[in-house]
Amino acid sequence: MRFVRLVAEVTDATGETQQQSLKVIVTESPIRIEVFPESGELVQNVENRIYVVTTRPDGSPLPAVVETGHGTPD
Repeated sequence: MRFVRLVAEVTDATGETQQQSLKVIVTESPIRIEVFPESGELVQNVENRIYVVTTRPDGSPLPAVVETGHGTPD
């Protein structure tokens, strides 16, 4: 994740100038997804509860619908 600062300066017909800047996040991924087990690690042969957290690149929460599957692959 990187930041870019955008700066705009406008001068009107009377010669008055105003400037505004904005810091913007630049990222390849618009959603951050973190998955972690309730106990800190998965336990074999025990039902494990898994938490999924989705956030925006700035860390603010992002409501999401997450579909999961379970079982052992062939």
